[in-house]
Amino acid sequence: MSDGYKDTGDDIEEIIAQVNRYKQEKERLFGKKDEAAQKASESVSDAQSTLSSEPKSKEQIADMIKSSLIDNDKGDDLGIVLASPDAAENQSKANEQPQNDSSQKSEQEPQESKPAIKDSQFELDEKAIRRADKHYKIKSKNGRGKTAVLFIVGIVIILLAGAYVTGLIMTKDQFLPNTYINGVNVSGMTSEQAVQTIEMNGNHLNKLVFLKNDGTSVTIPYDKFGYEFNTSELVSKQLDNENNYLYFLNFFKDTKINVNLSGAYDEEKLKEQVVNASFGTKQPTNAKIVRGSDGKFKIESEKEGTAVDIDKTVKAAIAAVNSQTQEVDLEKEDCYLKPSVVSSDLESKLSALNKIFDVTVELDFDYTTEKLTYNDIEDAFDIKDDGSYTINEEIIWKWVDGLRKKYDTLHKTRRFKSTLQGEIEINSQDDYFGQKDAIFGYMLDADETAKAIADAFKSGESTKLEPIYYHNGGYYYDTMGQVKHDKSDEADVITDLSRINSYVEVDLTNQTLWYYQDGKKVFECGVVSGLPTKERMTYPGIYQLWMKEQNKKMEGRTSEGQYQSECSFWNYISVRSIGIHDATWHTSYGGDRYKWAGSHGCVGVSWDSAQYIFNNIPIGTVVIMYY
Repeated sequence: MSDGYKDTGDDIEEIIAQVNRYKQEKERLFGKKDEAAQKASESVSDAQSTLSSEPKSKEQIADMIKSSLIDNDKGDDLGIVLASPDAAENQSKANEQPQNDSSQKSEQEPQESKPAIKDSQFELDEKAIRRADKHYKIKSKNGRGKTAVLFIVGIVIILLAGAYVTGLIMTKDQFLPNTYINGVNVSGMTSEQAVQTIEMNGNHLNKLVFLKNDGTSVTIPYDKFGYEFNTSELVSKQLDNENNYLYFLNFFKDTKINVNLSGAYDEEKLKEQVVNASFGTKQPTNAKIVRGSDGKFKIESEKEGTAVDIDKTVKAAIAAVNSQTQEVDLEKEDCYLKPSVVSSDLESKLSALNKIFDVTVELDFDYTTEKLTYNDIEDAFDIKDDGSYTINEEIIWKWVDGLRKKYDTLHKTRRFKSTLQGEIEINSQDDYFGQKDAIFGYMLDADETAKAIADAFKSGESTKLEPIYYHNGGYYYDTMGQVKHDKSDEADVITDLSRINSYVEVDLTNQTLWYYQDGKKVFECGVVSGLPTKERMTYPGIYQLWMKEQNKKMEGRTSEGQYQSECSFWNYISVRSIGIHDATWHTSYGGDRYKWAGSHGCVGVSWDSAQYIFNNIPIGTVVIMYY
């Protein structure tokens, strides 16, 4: 210690010695033990033991001793003694005064002579006391700070320990703070309370809700398909898994638990409920191509319906129940029936249709033309919802048939200047079977022409077509090139056969055949035509030489029975079975022989005449027969 300060223990020893001297002096003066001195001695002992754990200053020790003597009113004396040597001396004199007073009051009482307390006995090392006092103050200041800190720490530890134990007790068999199950706060709840709270807050599902695309919904309660939950079991399991020894950590964080509150149910009953639910009956509408107000085609967009795909809806319902999802968004789950055709499917087809709309098909009749557009035959196009289309050729055929009535010259009445009968009119007549074998002029093939027109529209390109004429066995009904296709021919030649320079003329009344070439008669022969009955007669009309054949076997059947014969030269002039051929079984030709020995409709001539026709008259030559 610096400045010669003694240790705290030395100071205490000094104080104890002073107290002891005080006690001894009291006993000497008064002849008995002084209670104050005795108390002081005991207080010093107590102070000595106290100082072993906590250092105190001189004043504190004196106060401590004084307080112990206060009941006997002796503390003030000792305090004076401890304060300073002068105070001790004055106190001794004060103590002597009452004895003198007593001596004055009763002179008769014997007075015992008691020596005064010497100052040397109460001399204290004042310097040592001041040192001790200063040392005590320094030690006390440091000690009080440390003691306060230790005291506070101890209190905090005790409080924390108490709080921890209290929390441990409170969280036993309860969910920890800030615990959420499926979004429901179950902090501090028992398992039963948590189950009840979860159910009250709707986390215990009891219904399946289907959200419709019109904003409404369809609900199927869980009890409709016998659902039984395992909520209690799952919640209890979560509680058992908690570590409540670390419960205090939950004050600083949330524990969020998602529990799949699954259970058992009857899947077939669920399917039945879905099938019988009223989701909607309106079917979706496909996108389609329609005519706009401007005549062009456009796409009319698809529209959604309310009808659902039952299989997809059942599948979505089962998945929702199994995953404990309350809502099934029918649109998001793709449960609605979809249009089979959407707008994007029709883009390319729309382009193709608009090309058809712009197509023009032109039929060229040489001296005139006929044009056909979409608007003329709109009904012929059957446009399906998916944008595809078909063309009804029957409607186009009717349009072509209208052209036939306008342009066909086949079977029309024509004028002719005959060799023997002069100017006559020739009409084609139906034969026994109701058909006309005589063919001359134009006759459009309506079937083939209609098909060609349809193909032109499908191509999407405007086209010019030649009319397609009817043909049979490779022979076309267009006069075989004998008449030019121009306006004058159509107006004059076809109606006036006198303008044809090369032809075969058969006068059935006079039973004679002539061949004119370039306006000159170059061949003549007699004939035997058909028996003049409706079934076997040779019908008048304008024929053409279509085909030639040698060694032809001719056969057929009439009501009279079947017939069969052969010829060397067959010159075919009709559509069905009429020809000019050699009939060598006749002995003569011409006259009235046909009336009783006539053929089955053919024109019979001699072998030489048949050979001449076969070798010299070109195919396509017009054959004019009349009565």
